Amino acid sequence: MTEVSTTTTTQTPPTTAALTTTPVQSEEDKLWRIVRNNPLAFNQWTFLIGVIEKTNDIEKIRKVYSEFLNEFPLCFLYWKRFADHEFAHNNTTQSIEIFEKAVSSIPHSVDIWLNYCTHLIDKSYPIDEIRSVFKRGINIIGTDYQSGKFWDKYIDFEIAQENNELASIFNSLLRIPLENLQIFNEKFKDNIDRIKINDMLTEEERKDYTGHDAETKQMVLQNREKWYHETLEKISKRSNYESVVNKRFFFHIQPIDEMTLSVWRSYFNFMESDPSVTQEEVIKLYERCLVPCCYYSEFWLKYIKFLEERYVGDNKNQLIESIFERATKIFLKKRADIHLEYSLFVEATLGNIEKAFTILENIHSLLPTHLEIILRLVSFKRRNHSIEQANQFFKKVLTSLQSDSKLYPFLSINYISFLLSNKQLLQQQTNNNNNNNNNNNNNNNNNNNQDDMVIDVFETSREVLKKSISLYPDSKLLWLYYINFEINNLLFIISDGNNYHQDKNNNNNNKRMEQIERIKKVYNSALCLEKNKIKKINKNKEEKDKEKEKEKEKDKEKEKEKEKEKENKENKENKENKEDENKENNNGNNNEENEVLVCKLNEDEKLEIWNDYLEFNLRYDNDIKAYKELKNKFNSLYPEGKPESKKRSLADLQSSSTASTTLVNGVNNNNNSSNNSSSSSSSGSGSGSSSSSSGSSSGSSSSSSSSSSSSSSSSSSNSSSSNNNNNNNNNNNNNSSNNNNNSSNNNNNNNNNNNNNSNNNNNNNNNNNNNNNNNNDGPVNKRVAYSVPPTTTNNNNNGAVQNNGFIFQQHQQQQQHQHLQQQHQQQNYNQGFYGGYGY
Repeated sequence: MTEVSTTTTTQTPPTTAALTTTPVQSEEDKLWRIVRNNPLAFNQWTFLIGVIEKTNDIEKIRKVYSEFLNEFPLCFLYWKRFADHEFAHNNTTQSIEIFEKAVSSIPHSVDIWLNYCTHLIDKSYPIDEIRSVFKRGINIIGTDYQSGKFWDKYIDFEIAQENNELASIFNSLLRIPLENLQIFNEKFKDNIDRIKINDMLTEEERKDYTGHDAETKQMVLQNREKWYHETLEKISKRSNYESVVNKRFFFHIQPIDEMTLSVWRSYFNFMESDPSVTQEEVIKLYERCLVPCCYYSEFWLKYIKFLEERYVGDNKNQLIESIFERATKIFLKKRADIHLEYSLFVEATLGNIEKAFTILENIHSLLPTHLEIILRLVSFKRRNHSIEQANQFFKKVLTSLQSDSKLYPFLSINYISFLLSNKQLLQQQTNNNNNNNNNNNNNNNNNNNQDDMVIDVFETSREVLKKSISLYPDSKLLWLYYINFEINNLLFIISDGNNYHQDKNNNNNNKRMEQIERIKKVYNSALCLEKNKIKKINKNKEEKDKEKEKEKEKDKEKEKEKEKEKENKENKENKENKEDENKENNNGNNNEENEVLVCKLNEDEKLEIWNDYLEFNLRYDNDIKAYKELKNKFNSLYPEGKPESKKRSLADLQSSSTASTTLVNGVNNNNNSSNNSSSSSSSGSGSGSSSSSSGSSSGSSSSSSSSSSSSSSSSSSNSSSSNNNNNNNNNNNNNSSNNNNNSSNNNNNNNNNNNNNSNNNNNNNNNNNNNNNNNNDGPVNKRVAYSVPPTTTNNNNNGAVQNNGFIFQQHQQQQQHQHLQQQHQQQNYNQGFYGGYGY
C-alpha cells in the first residue's frame, strides 16, 4: 500500500504543473491577438468573424463587427451581415441603426444603399419609410454611372404601389448618364400608361398643354426621346473612362493597377475641364473614386485641391476639413503627406494653431523618423513658439536618431542650415540670456560680443559636422557638405575683409590663410592623405581597446570571487564606469587638436573630391609649388585621369570621323595633338597642352581651346566656346596676332583670316568637308592626353591624319595662309586695328 501511495503522489504534480504553465489557447484568442498587434490584417479579421459567428453570441458578434468596421468601413457586405445578425436576434432598431451608420460612413456606395432598401422591403417596413430612404439614396448616388441597379429597385418598388411616383423617377432618370440607359428608356415606354401624364409635365411643357391627353402624351414622348439622345452623347464621352474604372468599383485591400489609376487621373482632368459638367458631378465622381482608391493619398489631395480652387459655397472650409478628418483618422492614419497638408490648412486657412500643432505631434508620434515631419515641426515651433524651443527640439531629435545611418546625415545637415539661417534670432536669444546685467556696455563691446556670437554659430555647426562624420565616415554627402561649409566660411571672411579699413587687412589676411589651411585639412582627411596621423590614432585606439579588455577580464575575475556581494559590486562598477568616461572625455579634450577624421569613401567618390581639391588650390591658394606637388600626387594615384575622360575621347573621335577608324599602335599623343599638326610641321614647334593636367586642375567638363602660332614676335589668342566645341586659332605673322572665335555647333572649327581688306573674318564651319582656306587638322581633343589620332582612306577625312602626303599638302596651305595674313594685318595696323583690339 505504501508503494501505491508513493506512485500516485509522484504522478499528480507534473500534470497540475503542466496545466498551469502551458494553458490551451483557443483559436479565437489567437486570432484576437493577431488583429490586436496588426489591425490591418484583413484575412485574420475575416477568419475571426467566421469563428465568432459560429458561437451565435450577439455580444461577441457586436464586438468583432464594430472593431472590424472601424478599420474597414467600406466593406458594405459586412455592414449588411451585422444588421442581419441584430435583426435575427429581434433587435430591429439596432439593425436600422447599423444601416444608418453605414450610409453615413460610406454615403457614396451604391451597394450599401441598395442593401439598406432591400432590407426594408424584405422586412416589410412601412412604404413611406422605404420611399424616404430611396429618395435619400437618389440624392446622393443617383448620378453614379453604376447606380442603375438602385434605380431598377426603386422602379420595381413604385410599380407595385397604387399611388406611384414613376413620373418624377423617369423625368430624372432620362437625363442622367447611366450605364444601361437604353433599358430604362424601354421601361419608360412600357410603363407610360401607368403614369399620369399631367405629373410628367415640366414647367415649360405646361405652357404648351392643350388639355388633350393624346396630344400631351405625344409631346411628352417626343421630348423624352430628345432627352434620351442628349444623354447618350454624354455617355459616349465618358464610356472610355468608365469601361476601365468600373472593373474595380468596390473596396479591396489589394492594390490597384497603374493603368486604372492613370485612367482615374485622366477622367478627373476631363470632368474638371468640361464646362457642361457641374461641380456636384465632379464631387460625386471624387467620392466614388475614394471607395476603391481610399488608400491613395494623391486622390484625396486632388479632391481637396479642386474644392479649394473651384468650389463655390458657404460651407467650403467645413467640407474640406471633413474630408481631411475622414482621410487622416480612418484610411490614411500613417501617411505623412496628407497630415502635413491638413496641418497647413488648419494653420493657414482656419487659423487654429493649437489644432495644427496636435496634428503634427500625432503624426510625429506615429512616424518619428520621417524627415519632412521633423522639419515641419521645427519650422512650426520657430514660427509660433520660440527659436529656443525649435533648437532644443532639433537637438533632441538628433540625439535620438544617431543610430539611423540613412537619416542622421540629412538631419545634421538640416540642423546646420537651421543654425545658419536663424543666426540673428539665436544671437538675440543668447544676448537676452547672457547680457541681462550688462545693459550699459559700450557699442564697441557690443560689436565684439556679436562677433563672438557669429563665431559660436559657425563653431557649433563645425562640431555637428565633425560628430556626424565620425559616426558615418562613409557618407559622401557629409564630406561634400563639410567642404562646402568651410569654403563658404572662407568666402564670408573674404567679403567681410573688403569692408574693413586698411589697419584691419592684416588680421583679415591671417584669418583667410587659417581658413585655407583648415579647408586643406578637411580635403586631406576626406582623401585619406594624412595616413601617418591616422595610423597613430588607430594604434592608440588599439592600445585603449587592449587595456579595456584587460580591465574587463579583471572585472570578471572579481565577479567570480565576489558573487555574494552583488550590491557592493554594482556600486563599484558604476564608479569605475564613471571614472572611465571621465578619462575618455579628458583624453578626447586633450587630443582635439590632433584629431583627424578617418574617411571611408570609395575610389569614385574620392576622385570627385580630388578634382574639387585641385580646383580649390588654383582658385584660392597662391602657393603654386604646393599645387604642383598635389597634382603630381594625383597623377601618381590616377595616372589615366578621370574615367569619363575616356568616354569623351571616344565620343569626339566617333563624331569627328564618319569613316571607319583604327587605332595606330605605338602612337602617343601626350605632346602633339592632331589639331596642331599643321603648325608643328610648318614651323617646327608646337604648343600643345595636356588635357589630363588641365582637366584635373580645373575639375570642369567644359571644352578646351588651344592656340598655336609660329612667328618671330609674340602671339596671343582668345577663344570662347559653347556646347562643348573645340576651337583652334592658327595665326602666323611677323607681328603679334589675335583671333576671336565663336562657335555654337559640335564641329571642329578652324578660322583663318585670308582677306586683303580691312575687315576681320570670323568663319563658322558646319560641314565636314575640306576647304582650301580652312585647315582641318584632325579631331580636336585637348582634354585627353592619351587620345590617339585615327587613320582613314576616305577623301572626306574631316581632318583625320592619313599619310605624309596629306601633312605636306597641309604644310603648303599653311605657308600660303601666312603670306596672306601678313599682308592683311599690315594694312589693318595702319588703320588702328590689330588682331581685334584697338590701340
